[in-house]
Amino acid sequence: MNLDILARAPFWNKNLSFNHDTGHGVGYLMNIHEEPTGFRWQYRPKETHRFEEGIVITDEPEIYIAGSHGIRIENELIVCKGENNG
Repeated sequence: MNLDILARAPFWNKNLSFNHDTGHGVGYLMNIHEEPTGFRWQYRPKETHRFEEGIVITDEPEIYIAGSHGIRIENELIVCKGENNG
């Protein structure tokens, strides 16, 4: 399962997209961006970090309409153990 593709699907269905990562890991001691450093729909061989139970990640889909307006929703999520449906 690819979280980035799931987040982008509603945008893609309307022929829209956004040009940054969907989310990232949240660190501690002021280190906001940590592994996994970004969720992307493109494969990057050097980024092999897996989600682990208990880590905090963000979900940050956005859309900006040039010369008009934009919105970015930022949520923090905790990775929990559950069923693997992917």
